[in-house]
Amino acid sequence: MARRKTQHAHADQTNSIEEIAGPFLEEIEQHMEELESLKGAYMSDCKAVRQKIKDSYVSAKEAGCQVRPLKGLVKWRQLERKKVKIDASFEEDEDEAQIYARLVENLVPLGIAAARSAGYES
Repeated sequence: MARRKTQHAHADQTNSIEEIAGPFLEEIEQHMEELESLKGAYMSDCKAVRQKIKDSYVSAKEAGCQVRPLKGLVKWRQLERKKVKIDASFEEDEDEAQIYARLVENLVPLGIAAARSAGYES
């Protein structure tokens, strides 16, 4: 028969979670403080760059360029760069598909079954 734990038995234990985890807690808290400091520095750096961007828009406006179309052009160019990256990733996928197709040709019946189960058409 199992014995019930009593409150007295619990009180005899001297190693509490706070005692065991104490040094780790301090270390983790120091790392978290460091992280907060790095975040602050990062945000400060970002703020400086954002101000430079605003200054560039002000300079463009002073030079006679309309700001709203300029912002649209900047956004369009950002999206174009993203599109190029996406297209490049699709080309990599197509290369993998071509390699897979050659493997299918070499493994004929087993390869065709594997290709179909993987979602490729023969």
